Amino acid sequence: MSQSAIDRLNRAKRQYDRGMLSTHEYPIELVCCAGYLPFAEFLNHVPSELIPQLQQLAADAPACPEDVNHFAMGAFTSGEFLEEWNAKLREEYFSGCQRLREGFFPDRERKS
Repeated sequence: MSQSAIDRLNRAKRQYDRGMLSTHEYPIELVCCAGYLPFAEFLNHVPSELIPQLQQLAADAPACPEDVNHFAMGAFTSGEFLEEWNAKLREEYFSGCQRLREGFFPDRERKS
């Protein structure tokens, strides 16, 4: 999964550079990728100017996937598929936040 996560990070960077991802969407996509890579490797593929924003997202990490509410892109998707897709994205975001929280703040306990 490591190489596909790196490919996804690179694709997100290209999309951001072209204006296809907003300044809000890009860090969220990065967080979603963070759960698939070791912390240090992840940081090697992230623009340094986004590190403070990622630290803030990690500091405010959700306690569980159900607490994630960033995803609602369903204008062209059936309701059932959208629920499954959003559940997957919430899980990815939660996992990525936990990885970043452990990396940026190793002395903090997990939220519960």
